[in-house]
Amino acid sequence: MPLPAPADDLFRAELRQFMAAQLPEDLRQASRRNAAIFADRDTCQRWTRILAARGWSVPHWPLAWGGTGWTPQQHDIFASELAAADAPVLAPQGARLPVADAGAHALARPEDPVWAMSAYLNDRAASIYGGTNEVQRKLIARHLLAS
Repeated sequence: MPLPAPADDLFRAELRQFMAAQLPEDLRQASRRNAAIFADRDTCQRWTRILAARGWSVPHWPLAWGGTGWTPQQHDIFASELAAADAPVLAPQGARLPVADAGAHALARPEDPVWAMSAYLNDRAASIYGGTNEVQRKLIARHLLAS
């Protein structure tokens, strides 16, 4: 892992200042009390609106689509600071997917294979999250029996 650059330290300080000023204590408490993987719908909506006001609700999207243009190191710092501040964990569905719509995969440039692979894998993961255990078990059983 590369050593943090001075710009990374400034970015981390900016994030901490934002969390201290904009992340309400009731959202922190909701995050701490949450036994699920992701925060509930109302908490997610409130936190997403706060992030959106700062331009950080979809940081992984391309800059042209409203993303942040952050480096991979900045994304890692962002995730670390969210966790350290007890920010609500947002579900990966909806705007959290790495593409704006189903047809956006065609917009992924061949020179950007990392983004295209991320989009493909996250779309697959999000589709699995949406199923119940019974549906997932049935699909797995059908796949194994067909082999």
